[in-house]
Amino acid sequence: MRSAQGNTNVTPLATTTTTTAGHTPFPIDATLHSNDSINSVAFSPDGTLLAMGSSDNTTKLWRVADGVCTATLVSHSNSSITCVYCVAFSPDGTLLATTNYDNTTKLWRVADGVCRVTLKGHKRAVLCVAFSPDGMLLATGSAENTLKFWRVADGKCTATLGAHSNTVRSVAFSPDGTLLATGGWDSCTKLWRVADHVLMEILDCPSSYVMSVAFSPDGKLLAAGGGQATRLWRVDYDSCTATLTATLEGYSVTTVAFSPDGKVLATGSSFKTTKLWRVAGGACTATLEGHSESVSSVAFSPDGALLATGSNDKTTNLWRLKGARNNIVPKRSAPVFPHVKLGDLSIGDTIGGGSSGVVLKCKWKGQTCALKQYHPNIVRKIEREVVVAPHLQHPNIVSVVAIVDSSDGGAQTVGLLMEIAAKSLGDLLELSERPPQATILQWLHEAAQGIEFAHQCRVVHSDIKPDNIMTVLDQKLGTVAKVSDFGSATSRDTFDHVLEALPRVPRHLPIAVCGNFWDLVHEDKERLEVDEKDVEKLLKLVAHRAVTPLFASF
Repeated sequence: MRSAQGNTNVTPLATTTTTTAGHTPFPIDATLHSNDSINSVAFSPDGTLLAMGSSDNTTKLWRVADGVCTATLVSHSNSSITCVYCVAFSPDGTLLATTNYDNTTKLWRVADGVCRVTLKGHKRAVLCVAFSPDGMLLATGSAENTLKFWRVADGKCTATLGAHSNTVRSVAFSPDGTLLATGGWDSCTKLWRVADHVLMEILDCPSSYVMSVAFSPDGKLLAAGGGQATRLWRVDYDSCTATLTATLEGYSVTTVAFSPDGKVLATGSSFKTTKLWRVAGGACTATLEGHSESVSSVAFSPDGALLATGSNDKTTNLWRLKGARNNIVPKRSAPVFPHVKLGDLSIGDTIGGGSSGVVLKCKWKGQTCALKQYHPNIVRKIEREVVVAPHLQHPNIVSVVAIVDSSDGGAQTVGLLMEIAAKSLGDLLELSERPPQATILQWLHEAAQGIEFAHQCRVVHSDIKPDNIMTVLDQKLGTVAKVSDFGSATSRDTFDHVLEALPRVPRHLPIAVCGNFWDLVHEDKERLEVDEKDVEKLLKLVAHRAVTPLFASF
């Protein structure tokens, strides 16, 4: 510990490594999806809402009870490089603060999603934000190394401090509002007296960025996470002593949060995991594994029953830590799609088709889309897709953009406007120089994830085949496989007799090669009984063209 005058006195009292941790005994209640990396998550003070800030430049509000997205806030700069870095609710839950790469912080009214004020003053990206316990002040930290205090009532900046010699990555008020902790990329955590902005203490974290700081609910401890360690400092306003160094195996700590009772500390890391630590003894009690990329943010619900973990894999998991809950269908955003007239579209070439209709390349409001126009006598399939589309918002399912109505003044739906795809897997597999087998298997794995999500939403595709697995170009991920055509979809509940038979089937079948192919078995609605040969044949029907040479016999 180094005081503001430069004296040093650091005494680590305990060290715990992750090798002592067991795997998680806690279930995932729901997984919420975004279009890009999740940078920050926060529960509302009453625990009914979860805010999720993303690199897609949006903040979504989710209803915790059923996983429905109630609002999407989009009003930061339209620049392609903007993203929401941090979100925070006011203590009374009426306001939500969001910070952005565009150097601004916005205050939103939670009730109606209206932006009340935009705070301007930072010259570089605003990376962190926190409300004071009384809701009167707002603190923001920036990549320009500064800390600003704002008066919430009128949005006026009351102080600007040159807080660190590098980026200010995290800010946190003490529970009584007298102190503010800041964590920076200069390897320091600093304590500031809020009343007069005096620097009280400098806590060194040698050779590591400080990514996240958090006070315990009683204000006696301060957690600082960064590099390969999470340190717990005992705070008595005159001195701070390191009490815990929890070294992770070569990966960086990215986020920390105390449970409401102060007994547990959650830490997320670039190792894709979240660890739960017993504060009293420093022991790791659980490791939560459920993300495929770095965990960027963690937050406990006010009652301590749930833990939200946001990740760069574009998802937020809700973990049930205690208490019972009925099984719920993990729902995603249920948008109300806009209706557009067929005549408002600039229609181009035919790019696909089938028995139910034709797919045309078109433009709408400057955006290139695919128009799936149904044949006049196909009404049921349109209704099916319109009903299930709002619930199938997933990175591996072709997304709907709008519902297309006829141009004759009536309200008859004639098709769907969808994101544009390149080629179907069926088309690619017919090429003489088709993609590498490893690439095809990756696409099949991605398609299986989309199908698995549909099953979680109780939707059975019922027509899975290579022609209904599309490849879509993603600017960050490259070519991604997405499931399309839910015109034949039905309720999965109808086929419970098939699902009940599945546990009897050995798991050594080709599923092990293809990732999540187990869920593809659920698509075989024709079979009343399932045995090993049936399952193996079904898997091969979907994948044999990808795992065997071209023109090989089946």
